[in-house]
Amino acid sequence: MIRKKVSGRPVRHRSNNHVPVTIELHLRNVTENVLERKWARDPQRWHDRYSLRPSVALPNVCAQHGRPSVTTCARPIEFQGDGYEQSTPTRVATDLVRAIATKQRGETGTRALLWADWPVCIRCRLRSRVQRGVAILIMLAVLADITRRIIDYSGGTTDVVAFIGFLIVISSPFVLLASLLLKAADTFVRCTNLAVPHQATIVAHPRFEAGFDR
Repeated sequence: MIRKKVSGRPVRHRSNNHVPVTIELHLRNVTENVLERKWARDPQRWHDRYSLRPSVALPNVCAQHGRPSVTTCARPIEFQGDGYEQSTPTRVATDLVRAIATKQRGETGTRALLWADWPVCIRCRLRSRVQRGVAILIMLAVLADITRRIIDYSGGTTDVVAFIGFLIVISSPFVLLASLLLKAADTFVRCTNLAVPHQATIVAHPRFEAGFDR
């Protein structure tokens, strides 16, 4: 941390501005994922689908906070659309709103997977656990309410229209929210560009970038 005096008062400058980091990639030949197996069965049809992995080991530094990693996450980053954009909770929600507004479904299928043992610091792990816990609580609450309404319906105290209306109108937003929280819980890296199949550019803390030089 650097201190610089301005007008007699100390001002703190933090070196935490995120920077673009380009990572070299190579094709992954393993087909252990459902999508990978589907792509492998018909390579001509799925010729523009890629399963990728960094060509170098990632540093043991959290890409978001620049802190030492305490664990890793082996879940892949998904990319969608013709531009191979990272599938994030914000993108999923935006695509859904656009599809509802325009009544047209865009290209939402997964077109690339980027596998790695993503470093996770203690702050990211805590954030992930909180998001996952909230998502589970939401799903349990929805399930409990559906169970109660099924019992009421079987007992003749709830009509079928009200029951179906609850499932479609009331429960769907909560299920979507839980799904977005689960997706956010597994997101530890923000990728701004995927030049398939050779390079990926992620936005990371400077200490993450410096970790490649050690």
